[in-house]
Amino acid sequence: MSRKFVWVEAQEEYLINRHIEKREVVEQMSDDELEDLYFRIVKERGLEDDADELTHKYCLENK
Repeated sequence: MSRKFVWVEAQEEYLINRHIEKREVVEQMSDDELEDLYFRIVKERGLEDDADELTHKYCLENK
């Protein structure tokens, strides 16, 4: 599935690369579903700093 915004792509890659969710599952989600999952997991697991750093880097490299 093609993502509408680069930051959603970054969130998708974060979840996949950190082995939080499988690519097959994430790719089937809508952008809104993915964002909801991303923010819920990041908050629940206390990953804010790590997630911010890596998604920001992804966005800068892929804008």
